[in-house]
Amino acid sequence: MRNRVFVLALAAVLVSSALLTGCGGPQGTAPEPKKPAVLNLTVDADAKDLNPLVQNDQPSQIVDGLIFAGLTQSDRAGNMVADLAGNWEMSDGGRTFTFHLRKGLKFHDGRPLTADDVVFTWDAAKAPDSLFVVKDQYAKYTAKKLDDTTVQISMKDPNPAFLIDASLPILPQHILGSVPVGDWQKNDFNRKPIGAGPFKFDGWQTGQSITLKAFDDYYAGRPKIDTVVWKVITDRTAAVNALLAGDVDIADLTPDTIAQVKNNDNYTVFRTPALSYMYIGFNLGQRKGKEVPFFKDQRVRQAWAYAIDKQAVIKAAVGDNGQPIEAPFAPVSWAYSQNIKGYEYNPDKAKALLDAAGWKAGPDGIRVKDGVRFDIKLPVRAGQDDRIRAAQTIAAYLEKVGIKVTVTPEDFKSVMLKRLYPPGFDYDVLFMGWALSLNPDVFQLFHSSQIPYVNAKGDVQGGSNYVQYKNPDVDQLISRSQKEMDQAQRKEIFNRIGEIIANDQPYYFLWSPIDNTAVSKAVQGPQPTPFNFYYHVQDWTVNR
Repeated sequence: MRNRVFVLALAAVLVSSALLTGCGGPQGTAPEPKKPAVLNLTVDADAKDLNPLVQNDQPSQIVDGLIFAGLTQSDRAGNMVADLAGNWEMSDGGRTFTFHLRKGLKFHDGRPLTADDVVFTWDAAKAPDSLFVVKDQYAKYTAKKLDDTTVQISMKDPNPAFLIDASLPILPQHILGSVPVGDWQKNDFNRKPIGAGPFKFDGWQTGQSITLKAFDDYYAGRPKIDTVVWKVITDRTAAVNALLAGDVDIADLTPDTIAQVKNNDNYTVFRTPALSYMYIGFNLGQRKGKEVPFFKDQRVRQAWAYAIDKQAVIKAAVGDNGQPIEAPFAPVSWAYSQNIKGYEYNPDKAKALLDAAGWKAGPDGIRVKDGVRFDIKLPVRAGQDDRIRAAQTIAAYLEKVGIKVTVTPEDFKSVMLKRLYPPGFDYDVLFMGWALSLNPDVFQLFHSSQIPYVNAKGDVQGGSNYVQYKNPDVDQLISRSQKEMDQAQRKEIFNRIGEIIANDQPYYFLWSPIDNTAVSKAVQGPQPTPFNFYYHVQDWTVNR
């Protein structure tokens, strides 16, 4: 309505001006001001921490992807290319890299970004009291300033994934340099981050939205979009309804909502294999200081797999939008192998394995061992209808072999995320998903050194091996994979890791999604990849 009033008012001015000036036309009329280009996006949970060396949740990672920049970045094919570093040289057989920063780099507060900030960030990533979830990954690197725009990073052994690690977001030393790394989680920077990426932080309404503004001094040029608003919409159906109402421009579709958008000329639907997977994680260690009685025995975990018709679960959950997996690699990754043996649907074999493990059917059919009923809860993220359907289908299959499973939808940030980590490890089994890195390294998830723990200050440290999985053979293979420079040889190592993990079953692997994402045709420029839907969002345009 405001635009229509403005046009009518402008028309009146033009008529008046023509009457006054005869055939000379309008004089001195101001053009209609350009309407700001606003991109409205969704996240399915509120961010937790916007310091990338503190956060461990996907919503924070997604938002940080527009705020921060590293020395390198990936192109559409997943190759590592220049970002803050305009170029680099490799020497000493791949043990040393010398990076040359672009000229005139600035942080969002206008301060220069120099080699000091790079060295500061890389040192902080591996600091003993760092809360960075992959700090052990950076312990092998030594960063050294050669001059204000040149940084040398060296390592004892060549690392095939180093240029991926070099995408580490660079933080401002002038803000965080005086703050002990162990105190970063409590620092205001988590709520008011300053990076050097294409968009700068503007505001955060907890539980509602995070707003970013275009960074005028971004090295690659000011983004074409003026404002990005991340709206927190925890329910996917609600997100699609917001898309149809014009409140957001992009929404992930579920099998239930694809039909609402698929034939609508106002939207483009992108179908993209995802670099992620869904799984159920078993607690193999302690829960609140006590041994978990259900899943210590490998036979029980294998019985779980035999008891379930995985294809039927996937169909019930996501239709034809999921690819079954048996190991911790997505089919879109070069590390994926179709040769890893899975578990066919065989309830009789499941029952035999449970019997052999000492879990005998009780009077009501539910299995019992040492007086403990096999009656557990399966937490699943609330608002994720596909996961809830999958969990309910799984529960129905398991009950047929004597395992009682109650599906409990829970808020991810306030409840589920807290269950994962010490001191409690407060779960028996959890329905989860992982978004993966370009580097298929599984160190953080399955190496025994990556079981999280609580330090003396009460902060959680370590990696993401929250199922508390330990296998010396897997540890050794992971270490080999981190040093092997030949990709074909690395693939063989990853295949062997996958075979062992598939046999051990610390996870019950489910599917790797095929994402269906609807984009308003007001938005031009998306080129989604399996690695990044928002690839070069700074080059997109919005025309309403």
